[in-house]
Amino acid sequence: LRNEVKKEFTAFIQDFRDAEGNQKYVLGARNAIVNSRHHLVFHFLDLMHHNQELANLIFNEYYKYEPIINDSLTQYMLEEEKNLIHNDNRREDEIRERYECSFDNGLEVETDLSVRGLKCNLLGRLIKLKGTVTRTSEVRPELKVGVFKCRNCGKLSKEIVQQFKYTEPKRCNSDNCDKSSWELEMGKCTFVDFQKIRVQEDPTQIPPGAMPRSIDVILRN
Repeated sequence: LRNEVKKEFTAFIQDFRDAEGNQKYVLGARNAIVNSRHHLVFHFLDLMHHNQELANLIFNEYYKYEPIINDSLTQYMLEEEKNLIHNDNRREDEIRERYECSFDNGLEVETDLSVRGLKCNLLGRLIKLKGTVTRTSEVRPELKVGVFKCRNCGKLSKEIVQQFKYTEPKRCNSDNCDKSSWELEMGKCTFVDFQKIRVQEDPTQIPPGAMPRSIDVILRN
């Protein structure tokens, strides 16, 4: 299913055309490359019109399929970048390593939620949240995927995905080393922009006599 989702999402990028017959996301991808952007926004309504089954999978299990469609986008964008290298003499080391996508527009009405409407049955789903931003942090780099070097033998670890906290390998997997002392190999790691915001219920959404509720939201890229 993973490979099928990647294939279908790539087909959506390549084949979708707007009302004027333009390849909307092919043009958007090239524009992102030229302007050194690594984040693309897709209209969910376009995906629904192009492939309803794929749209339903992403809508209902977004947390599961987000890495897969990001892989699909990255693979497509790297191919586009290689074409640009030949056309404008860019160096290969200027190619970006990772692209990510998000969705806007066309979500169903019941997903247009207030802070008070967030419930556990929505975990992992694609939603749209309404509210007022009352606080923002500075944009900082966040380690997303780490590669570590053993201080004892110098062997590099496999890529370690960071899940909301700094995570090192448990032990070195070298045949002659079982130490657990590591240093971060900065040049092989993946970092993303990280920002935390606080979203408060809009005054029109607060029941009479109730206090407004807030939630902290993490923004990446």
